[in-house]
Amino acid sequence: MNRRLAWLLIALATGPAGANVCNEDEIAPTTPDDRYDTTLPVDTATGRAVVQDRLTGLVWMRCALGQTYDAGTQRCLGAPASYTWGEALRTVASDYPGWRLPTIKELQSLVDMQCYGPAVNERIFPDTPNSWTPDSPNNLQAPVGFWSATPFAETDGEGNYSSAWYLRPFLGDIAPASKSNPNFLRLVKDPAP
Repeated sequence: MNRRLAWLLIALATGPAGANVCNEDEIAPTTPDDRYDTTLPVDTATGRAVVQDRLTGLVWMRCALGQTYDAGTQRCLGAPASYTWGEALRTVASDYPGWRLPTIKELQSLVDMQCYGPAVNERIFPDTPNSWTPDSPNNLQAPVGFWSATPFAETDGEGNYSSAWYLRPFLGDIAPASKSNPNFLRLVKDPAP
């Protein structure tokens, strides 16, 4: 068993539920604060606080859709909204010009391997929804992650992709989910040329 997995199993058994916990003594951060430019102005088209990943160049919304960033407290306030995959694509296309759903690889770039509950840098992405629910047998569940734009390469027998990849923030793992399941959105855009 690798060292991170062993630490994580111990932490899950003993750590506080629903709190971001980081093993700073054993694991180096994979998304340190200095990786992000937090000095960007609020996005004028959406009124949302953003950060730019200096490594990838991507610009991210700091809060999940449905939440609002409060610069005074440096928190994301409110409840995140949830969408089916189709609703997510339509909402982004109609209400957030220039923004898009990230690919699954782009979402994975936000995972901080030293943390869980959620596995993100919460100084950069505060109040990240942290639901952790074991998959039910029929994969119908409450929102537990963030949709990606990446379809899962398995069809429903009629040639339709019935699932898409999503990131589960509690541990930072990925899984396919039925496109009819509700999940959260964290939007991204490419850097200005």
